[in-house]
Amino acid sequence: MVISVEERTSDKETICKALNNRFKDARFERIIFTIHPYGLPNEVPGKCSNSNYGLRIASSQMAFALSDMENILVTTCDVDSKFPPNYTAALTLKYQQENKPALSTIYQRLCFTIENWMVYHF
Repeated sequence: MVISVEERTSDKETICKALNNRFKDARFERIIFTIHPYGLPNEVPGKCSNSNYGLRIASSQMAFALSDMENILVTTCDVDSKFPPNYTAALTLKYQQENKPALSTIYQRLCFTIENWMVYHF
């Protein structure tokens, strides 16, 4: 799990500690926190640049063979996003059923205005 926080976020340390405590037992291989510096050259500040920075830093810290790349799934969200309880399991199952289409498929969290998590999302 990669959590990238904007440098200008006033309570970033508190947010990172709270998220680390919340997810420390969630069985992610690791949790990587990055602080995205403000004002990097040739970069427009915002969600996309923050996500890009976080993924670039995280991928430089992780050692994996190219053959393992087909088993890495990426989804993005905001820190206050709510996922259904079995989102990761459902995403993994769908990925396996579709013969691992990592290079041709985007799995993006669905947005609902109500919490109707009982509906099959795929």
